[in-house]
Amino acid sequence: LGCTVVHGHRVRSLSWAPSGSDMCRSLGFAEAWKSDVDFVLSLDDDTLPVGDPFAAYEAVFDAGAPLSPYLNVGALTSFQGPMRGFPFGDRARAEVVVQWGGWSGVLDYDAPTQLAGVGAGESFAEVVVPVPLGAAVTGCAMNMAFRRSWVPMLWQLPLFEGRHNRWGDIWSGLFVKRTADAVGAVCVVNGKAQVRHERASDPLANLAREVPGIPLNEGLWAGLGSHHGHTVPTMAWRHVTDTAAQLFRKSDPGYAEHFLVARDEWLGLFDADR
Repeated sequence: LGCTVVHGHRVRSLSWAPSGSDMCRSLGFAEAWKSDVDFVLSLDDDTLPVGDPFAAYEAVFDAGAPLSPYLNVGALTSFQGPMRGFPFGDRARAEVVVQWGGWSGVLDYDAPTQLAGVGAGESFAEVVVPVPLGAAVTGCAMNMAFRRSWVPMLWQLPLFEGRHNRWGDIWSGLFVKRTADAVGAVCVVNGKAQVRHERASDPLANLAREVPGIPLNEGLWAGLGSHHGHTVPTMAWRHVTDTAAQLFRKSDPGYAEHFLVARDEWLGLFDADR
């Protein structure tokens, strides 16, 4: 059930990064934590950068963004600043911690959308939109950038075949958004940081993997609740994921138990560095 990592002659299994799953990207995140980089970029192996997404991401990290329950409609314009009615008290720029970029070509569809028929030449609007405080976002890890200091909160869930597969990065995104809301940080959808994706995955295989998780996904964001009042992101994230485990336990107790064990092993990587 886990990736195998060789340390000299010792082999150990990592419960927090299962093999045969794209959630193995957590291994890369853990290695990035040990570096001195400022930001981490996560891409899939079948996506190609369009233009300079690195610069597009970095510009937003450097500039910050408003933290507000209001949608910044001005972000949808060439002006990009707040429009009339946006609260003045919310206009100060807060730290941006996670960004999800744009796509062109074959977008990140779910199986029912694929089966309904979609084009292969779609595009993403080149706008930079802060996700409002308290709002969910379906951010996937196939084009995502984040501050290295937020690696502990970017764990990609260990989702085994038949156990909510294809939901790992989506649910991880919900957890990190609740955490950012709790500590007063901003998550952004950055349509200027784009990749080209042309390979459509098998919709029937996707459907079989997605179906078990649909009922849980429908109410997951609301079930996570609000976790305001924390100042330490790792503590806020622990509370968010504790709540998630309670929700998992209702439909899949075995997975909930593994989720907590794997999460604590993951967090232990960073406790040792402090």
